[in-house]
Amino acid sequence: MRSLSVLFLLAASALGYQIMSPNSAKGWTNSGPQLATWQRVDTDASNFTALLVNENHNVLTEGSQVLSALVDGSSLSINFYAPSAGWPLGDGFRLNFVKDVTDPNTIYAQSDEFTIKAVEQPKSSTSSPPLVPTP
Repeated sequence: MRSLSVLFLLAASALGYQIMSPNSAKGWTNSGPQLATWQRVDTDASNFTALLVNENHNVLTEGSQVLSALVDGSSLSINFYAPSAGWPLGDGFRLNFVKDVTDPNTIYAQSDEFTIKAVEQPKSSTSSPPLVPTP
């Protein structure tokens, strides 16, 4: 039994790229920089292309969107910036690390599903200035 546990740990450490965030607990918002973090091993490809994917074509019409090509895998994190119209909102998004734009089916890693929510706007205060009594 103990040797099976050691074997499992060795196999898990050799899996290569693992996307740590975004994930089901920490998704993205539709505006501003969105952080992705990952772990890797030395034998992983030195770079990858990052894709935002969603199987629901009502949410992401094309099914996938290239976020960045030739990402340096050794950086272990990157901020992706939303397009001017913002990211589409919804559930079921995943971040895929793939070989390159021309080979999106060679997937190095896939995140857990996550949600993209609207940015919460700060509530504006509509209070009036205090009244000062006149003498």
